[in-house]
Amino acid sequence: MLITIIGGAIVLVAATFISWPLLFGSAADTGAIPGETPDEEAFLSLAKQRDNALSSLRDAEMDHATGKLSEMDYETIRNELETEAMEAIRKLDVLEGPSETGEDADFGFCPACGARRNETDAFCGQCGLQLPAISI
Repeated sequence: MLITIIGGAIVLVAATFISWPLLFGSAADTGAIPGETPDEEAFLSLAKQRDNALSSLRDAEMDHATGKLSEMDYETIRNELETEAMEAIRKLDVLEGPSETGEDADFGFCPACGARRNETDAFCGQCGLQLPAISI
């Protein structure tokens, strides 16, 4: 009798554990991280949009270089992806606003891929391009 009660309790706990997300939802349903503000969500979404556009642009450049894309198709795709990336970057800049401390000082961007760079970077961390020295 006692074993039946313990077994029933275990089954009840397991069923509750399994059905809880179905009945009440979870943070994963919204894509939100618990404790994240709407500004952080917007920032992460825009950063992902920017990164996806830049990655797709690199893929298109590779496809064009290997002959998989015609010149006309490449130009069309490149223009669309550059516009998408620049729009996301502009929105990110507006969201970030001016830096209050010198720690996040902006030392420019890579001319090839648009990735941020720091004062001491000799090469782009994203595409590997050798960067010119920055004089302050």
